[in-house]
Amino acid sequence: MIVHSSAELYGSDRCLLSAARGLVANGVNLHVTVPSTGPLVAELTNAGAVVHILDPIVFRREVLSVTGLVNLFLKAPFATWQLVRLIRREHFDLIHTNTGVIIGGAVAAGLTRTPHVWQFREILEEFGWMLRLYEPFVLMLSKRVVSITAAVQAQFFLKGFKLKGSIINDGIPAGQFDFTKAEREDDRFVLTTVGRLAPYKGQDVFLKALALAIQNGINLEAYIVGDVYGNRFGYREELKQLASKLGLDNRVKFVGFQTQIQPFLEKCNLFVIPSIRPEGLGIVILEAMMSGRAVIATAGGGAAEVISNREDGILIPPGDFNAMAAAIIQLAQNEELRKSLASGGKRKAKAYFSEDVMIKKLINLYEHVIVE
Repeated sequence: MIVHSSAELYGSDRCLLSAARGLVANGVNLHVTVPSTGPLVAELTNAGAVVHILDPIVFRREVLSVTGLVNLFLKAPFATWQLVRLIRREHFDLIHTNTGVIIGGAVAAGLTRTPHVWQFREILEEFGWMLRLYEPFVLMLSKRVVSITAAVQAQFFLKGFKLKGSIINDGIPAGQFDFTKAEREDDRFVLTTVGRLAPYKGQDVFLKALALAIQNGINLEAYIVGDVYGNRFGYREELKQLASKLGLDNRVKFVGFQTQIQPFLEKCNLFVIPSIRPEGLGIVILEAMMSGRAVIATAGGGAAEVISNREDGILIPPGDFNAMAAAIIQLAQNEELRKSLASGGKRKAKAYFSEDVMIKKLINLYEHVIVE
């Protein structure tokens, strides 16, 4: 059983879906728990997984307060009991917690003495000293701790993470992008960014870079794909107000959450990931590379492992809209460089970040953990 923290179709969700398809195709009887209904549920069901709607206890930023901690501890016993009951009923051979911020899967696996694999996708620097307290808890309740990049693994200090740890990069279905349309030729240079609307994702930096590029003569338009988490609608409005203040009303389109991002990759000449905080990997980077689009990303975290600067993409300092604007201007004006980066990125994504490679490594990991 895989325990997951979302029922949406953002990066980690799409990666889970790829894994589910591959695991089922290889004969795994797969169950997945998600905390709510959402578009991922139907996709997982169509892939052949059995889906359960259960709260796995997700350690979100809201718990970094007295009220958040109290609410967490109040709901934890019932949520854990539900997972325990499911594990005992179905007699799972292995529990796989699919993100680092889920607690319930590990606790339930420990209570039922079921082998547990904990996969970390995120760099949890905002939790500060709490991460140091979290580390021994993770090791105690896991037979293996998987990180999706070396940057994710490096955030842990205890030696046990080297002994129990392994790195399995996320992978995407390469065949899905074989027929991606080539860059369109248009009067406007088109950019796309994809991700949840949140301050750490840097959409405000992206908007400032766009305005500066326009001031330097680039005739552009941009698509911002994604929406806020929960009811944090105020941040979406802040971004729209910033776009208006910068004179981008007729240049930037906020298209909200989309179940399919490939059409927006096909629309664009350039893909940008403006995150101001290091991220574990960023599956959309791989999707853009696989689609044959040049990528600008901020240096740090997993992005710096995926992209070799100026060979298969461009890396810029986090939060630096001047550097981002300069990179946008250069790639808008230099088609040869843009296509060279796009070609290099596609080759790398196919070679190292395919779904097939990821599935083989996951199955091998499961087999070793179950027989130990």
